[in-house]
Amino acid sequence: MATKIHSYHGGRSQDEEFLVRPRSWEPSHRLEQAARRLPRGKAWYKFLPEQAREEEPEVHFVPIAVGDVVLDSTTSPLARRIHTSYNDAAAVEMEGSGFAHAAALGDQVPAMVIRGISDHADGMKAAADGAGGQRIAARNAAAFAIALAASLEPGPDGAAAASPPPTPTVPTINNTLIARDRATVGKQIGTQFRWGGK
Repeated sequence: MATKIHSYHGGRSQDEEFLVRPRSWEPSHRLEQAARRLPRGKAWYKFLPEQAREEEPEVHFVPIAVGDVVLDSTTSPLARRIHTSYNDAAAVEMEGSGFAHAAALGDQVPAMVIRGISDHADGMKAAADGAGGQRIAARNAAAFAIALAASLEPGPDGAAAASPPPTPTVPTINNTLIARDRATVGKQIGTQFRWGGK
């Protein structure tokens, strides 16, 4: 589970160096706290097939680096830049920053990135993919995401986790208006609002 999503492509390329201009997003605190409870007692395993439970997959809460490149090297210039500039990132992937950015633009929609790790970005991606690494990673990430979604649903009594605040009542006022020079206006019926002040 991503505790921070670093978009590693932002920066300025100069003659002698690339200066990073990082853009990072963090998940919803409420969702992260709910996710951190799930690995305790391995409750999320019930969403895995029986044989997968025996493999005992683990959940890690770590930052990830996200960009538009499939990284399959630990020594390439890009791998070295990620290690130097985003050294807290424990995984690299391609979709999370777009998702996190869209959630942030959506007026802070609660969101988080849950990824399954299919290879070690060490030049052995083809072998890991051939061994079913992507399928296993997707299965584990999906099970954890479903467990998280299920943990956020209302309880058996149907009560929501938090009810909306009550709507305040606004008093109706009746004013009789008297105009100058014997003109009559009649009666004004409406609602009085106070915009700041007393």
